Amino acid sequence: MTVNDPLIVLNDGASGSNAKDLGLVMERGADTNKAIIWDESTDEFSFIDTGEDGTTAGDVTITSYANIHADTITGTATAAQYADLAERYDAGHSIPAGTVVCFGGEHEIEACDEDGCTRVAGIISTAPAFMMNKDAGNDDSHPYVALAGRLPCLVTGEIKKGDMLTSASNGHAKASDFIGGAMIGRALEDFNGESGTIEISVHLM
Repeated sequence: MTVNDPLIVLNDGASGSNAKDLGLVMERGADTNKAIIWDESTDEFSFIDTGEDGTTAGDVTITSYANIHADTITGTATAAQYADLAERYDAGHSIPAGTVVCFGGEHEIEACDEDGCTRVAGIISTAPAFMMNKDAGNDDSHPYVALAGRLPCLVTGEIKKGDMLTSASNGHAKASDFIGGAMIGRALEDFNGESGTIEISVHLM
């Protein structure tokens, strides 16, 4: 396939192939043209590097990460490396990952300093699987708050796997009996110490 001037290239195939290749040009030069190609014959994306004469110098299937922008995506299933759904909220500053946060303060959220707080908003995410309100700001002012899923959380005191968790008074979570409106989720690990981090399952209630 020869990559020409347009940014988007549609080729009806080569050498008698019935495949249709939709390409996005990444780099053009005197000696090389690089593009990402969708090959209908194999149902996969490939990275194409063609020489100046249009011959293929390399064809490597893409297996690493990429950012794709589209209005509508239709598929059978999705998969993510991480496991929480999170949204950006205005904190006015960065907050360490794993911190329990609540609504209040000068901005939308702040580190929670109240036992069993019913204003709890969630946990500052380490690495969200699904990022909502993405363009509201950045991690320095609008950290991602995990609203559901599993992630590391700062905790205090003795905790048994499966314990219900509420806020402690230091931005941590602690084991607790049920308090309506204050529940953060459940512990997925045991913990026995003054302060540390464990995996929890977030389900606010």
